[in-house]
Formats: sequence, C-alpha cells, structure tokens
Amino acid sequence: MKNILFFMLFGLVPFFMTAQVRKKPYGVTTITTSAGSKLAPAPSEMALKYKLDIPIRRNGDFSLELKEYRQGVYVKDLLDDKIIGGKVNEGDRMEFVQFLDFKGGKEFQLFTYVGTSMWYKKKNTEKKFDYVQYEGNSNIGTSFTCPLFLIYEDDEKGVCKKQLSKLLKGGKLPDKYTPESEVLKKLPRFFIVCYRY
Repeated sequence: MKNILFFMLFGLVPFFMTAQVRKKPYGVTTITTSAGSKLAPAPSEMALKYKLDIPIRRNGDFSLELKEYRQGVYVKDLLDDKIIGGKVNEGDRMEFVQFLDFKGGKEFQLFTYVGTSMWYKKKNTEKKFDYVQYEGNSNIGTSFTCPLFLIYEDDEKGVCKKQLSKLLKGGKLPDKYTPESEVLKKLPRFFIVCYRY
C-alpha cells in the first residue's frame, strides 16, 4: 500500500506542475524567415533618394498621394491613393524621405519614410517606367496642391521622354502641367506623386 501511495504522490506531481507552466507567454509571436530574407520591402541600392521638407502655411488636413492616370483620365486605386495623411497646423513642417525605385524599368516602387515608419506603393508595366521631377511649391500662395514627381510609362523608343524633355525648365517640369493639360493627356499611362493640404 505504501508503494501505491508513494507512486500516486510522486507520479502525479510532474503532471500537475506541467499543467500550470505555460509553454509560451501570451502575446509572443514567433516569425520564421529563411536565412538572409527581409521582413519588409526595402529600396535597392539604385533607388533615387529625395529628402522633402514642406513648410505648412495654413491649418488643415495634409495628404501625400500617388494618383494614376491613363490619357489624362484618373484611375482609382483599389487600396487608396493616399500614402500618408493627418492634421497639420500653420507653422508646422512636414519632413519625409522618398525613394523612387525602378527595378529594371518594368517595376516602380515608391518608399516613403517619416521618422521610423515606412509606407510602400508598387506598380508594374509591360513597357518601362521613367520619371520627371516637378518644380514644386511654385504657386503655394494660391494653391495648396503641389505635384512632386511625374512617373510615366514609355516605350523602347522613348517617345514620351522626348515629348516631356521639350517642356522642362532647368531639368524640372513646371507645375502648370497638370493631368488635365493637353500635353499630359497624350501620355498613355502616368502617375503623379503630390501633396495637398
């Protein structure tokens, strides 16, 4: 009888002890990745980097957007055109870094960094992508929408690039060339990175 009682006491102790000890704390998640892989997309070494510092001249809602057009007609993004947005006050400064990454020309990736946060947009084409930077801030006193970049789809002959190069002033596209302008309506497909407040 002593042997049975001894076995029951010491045989059940490990069972009760393991039932009370959690194998893994709540709220802890394990992510497994292959060696050398990255958790989030990152710009390549060939990406073009732009640091932007925008002075805010009135109270309102700020938004940075990537809008798509086909022959001047707006095409709504299923996920949303907005990259970042929020409330701003007069006297604030909006500072962010953008990387334009053209992977072999067939893919366009836009990385936007504000502090330690990153926003990401990606577009593909059968042709190739190229871009032109806008002058920016030219009419900020009257208009609070400002284009930053025009990313366009071009063919192998570079027809769109030749057409746009005639419009450049100091290597940049004047802000007056909006999606509604006749010149941009001739482009088969293009994107505008702009901010508004």
